[in-house]
Amino acid sequence: MQLAFTFAEYRALVRRFAARLPALLVQHPATAELAVQVERLDIEGTLEGRFSVAVVGQMRAGKSTLLNALMGQDLAPTGVNETTATINWFRHGRGEQTGVFRVNWRDGTATDVPIGEITAWLGKGEAAQRTRWLDFFADSPFLAGANLIDTPGTRSVLASHEGAVRGFVLDDAATAPGEQAATDGTGQKADAILYVVNPVAKESDADLLAMFDEKTRMAGAHLHNSIAVVQKWEHLGDDPLAEAERKCARIADQLAGKVAQVLPTSGLLGRCTQRLSVAEFWQPLADIAHATSASDLSLLLEGPEFFADSDDLFDDMRIPQARRVALAKLAPWPVVRLSVREAARLRLASGEALRQRIWHCSGLEQLQRALHERFFRQAELIKANTVLRRAWQPCNVALGRLHGLEQQQARELARAKDLATRLGQAQEGEPAILPEVRRFVATAEATTAAFLASVHKLRRDLDDLREEARRNFEALDGDLAALERAANDLDLPATDKVWLLSVFGAHGLEVAERLGLPATAPTAQWIATAESLLERCQDRAGPGAKGAWAYRLAGERLEHILDLCEARA
Repeated sequence: MQLAFTFAEYRALVRRFAARLPALLVQHPATAELAVQVERLDIEGTLEGRFSVAVVGQMRAGKSTLLNALMGQDLAPTGVNETTATINWFRHGRGEQTGVFRVNWRDGTATDVPIGEITAWLGKGEAAQRTRWLDFFADSPFLAGANLIDTPGTRSVLASHEGAVRGFVLDDAATAPGEQAATDGTGQKADAILYVVNPVAKESDADLLAMFDEKTRMAGAHLHNSIAVVQKWEHLGDDPLAEAERKCARIADQLAGKVAQVLPTSGLLGRCTQRLSVAEFWQPLADIAHATSASDLSLLLEGPEFFADSDDLFDDMRIPQARRVALAKLAPWPVVRLSVREAARLRLASGEALRQRIWHCSGLEQLQRALHERFFRQAELIKANTVLRRAWQPCNVALGRLHGLEQQQARELARAKDLATRLGQAQEGEPAILPEVRRFVATAEATTAAFLASVHKLRRDLDDLREEARRNFEALDGDLAALERAANDLDLPATDKVWLLSVFGAHGLEVAERLGLPATAPTAQWIATAESLLERCQDRAGPGAKGAWAYRLAGERLEHILDLCEARA
């Protein structure tokens, strides 16, 4: 069995698995109801659907602010109290579609509502209680590539909120039926998780991610599609960004094995750089930092009341009080303070330079790059793996049932054969009914044998189907895990790391891309290159060698490539 080496091949394999699995399951009453479960997964629809990233975290962790910054629009409701009362999908849309949001009711109907009426769906509102999920639409570059999903906060003041999140993210079978229904109606779970934490990671954060690991991943699979971000760090100390980075390092240790990366982000800073103009906000702040003495600046930044105080408080204040008061009204105090401090520290006289600096401090650029590299570049593979995982459980349940049925029928067949043997040994002159009993036993034996053969064939076909999917899944899922591990392995020489990452699919899954060759290269060149790289792997994968794991895995992949080359040649 050849392994898939392209997205197209792997998608075709997943489609074949999704189509054949229900057809096999309906062939026997013991597994027929499992076919319905597989069909409800809508594997084909999920494969065709847009990649989706769910934003998850405790209430008031700053999820909605981060969403708005990623979208570049204030579409997700924000506030000091709990605002997100439903699962909210943000999708790409244009024109009139952006002026409404779609309410998907619990009774299965849907209604388009003007965006100005969203307040009825916040908190404990009656409308929110009758809603399964909401769809919002925006003409956003980010949404053109992926959906975003805002979830009610964990530790929510509404008990049903936390159940909804568990059902959506964790695929939690223990979720109450009503809560599960609130999430399944979306027709799709999240392909990736963006987990928002406060600057101090609590035990419940690790607990939630442990449950996420247990419920949604195959045993041993790497959590390559989850990232944690630390929000609301703008108020931390005199150098909040440095403090946020230190906290991220500690949280990364606490959540080791649960998320692939922990980044400091500030949706608040990012959104301010998007909506506030240089002339009205950033240039005046740069002027304050540039024209104010160090002693006055220190006093000015003690708090918002000092920033807006009268000019008499300062020795040489060149920016009038009225202008400072107006600036303080345009953005939250932590944004103003951090911006002035950065302008003074870096001596930024240009408002545009200051705006760019604060955008960099927001971490959104780094987050978008991480999302692209970890999620979107391999979105097709992650999505295919996601839907394959969901079909795994009913497939395994069916195999277990068929195995038990085989054993039962084998015992019945053995009993029938034994009875037939004993009847065949009966003496002449026995009751006249004996020939009829013999015929009945022979028929039962033949029927049982045929039934056993059909169950055995069904189990074998199902097992073959699963094995093909399993081998390809493990190979390509292993590529994702190897990419992550190799990128962070300091024991790998930089020159080797370049071609190792390529072999693992960093530049594409096609054979030529893995080998660093042009797509038009002949098969003979594929073979020569693969053999050369394989020889390097074998030389470097000895016992105790640094980075030996990477060379061993790359060697296995190169052997698969050589098998494919020989088959095509």
